[in-house]
Amino acid sequence: MKDVQSEISKIKIGIDKVGVKNVSKEFMIPKNGRYYFLSRINCYVNLPSKYRGIHMSRNIEAINEIISDVSKRPVNTLEELSENLCKEILKRHEYASNAYVEIKSYFPYKNEVFKTYVKCKCNRKGEISRKVVLKINLPIIIGRFKVYILVEIKNGEDLREVIKKILNTIKDANPNNIKNVLEERFGKKYKLKIIYKYLD
Repeated sequence: MKDVQSEISKIKIGIDKVGVKNVSKEFMIPKNGRYYFLSRINCYVNLPSKYRGIHMSRNIEAINEIISDVSKRPVNTLEELSENLCKEILKRHEYASNAYVEIKSYFPYKNEVFKTYVKCKCNRKGEISRKVVLKINLPIIIGRFKVYILVEIKNGEDLREVIKKILNTIKDANPNNIKNVLEERFGKKYKLKIIYKYLD
């Protein structure tokens, strides 16, 4: 079969991100007990200007392999999983200089479902950047608004411990002063964003 992707492109324009989106996977991370995640995974690489396209199937193969490996060689965090996947994708696309992984996950904790967003970028120089954001539904309604908080946490932190600290802090707080309470308690440790969602 003709390898169109590797042919020299007539249009000399590079693309920052080319890849696959919304690949559904379910897996378990055994840190401090067990975390079950239902995730959607996006994987990209940059496309140099001289090539016509990338081999998309390599991204799917990498996702399947890394997720399968979790059961044999467990990872401790979503960040570690995203880093392993990022490195594997870059290895499979020898023409690329950067790889990107985004993992949006849902996981249950104390009869609720929480969301996490993980982003990872790696390059041929061995440089790796990672970002983890946890979305917490606060048990608070102010007027006609439901309150949520986005917390950018540090690498390796236990998600359940972060949730527990946040919920304990706002337990007895005045709902109208919740933003100040959270920023005073966690503003130096985490990047926080308060979201107010209108109730239908």
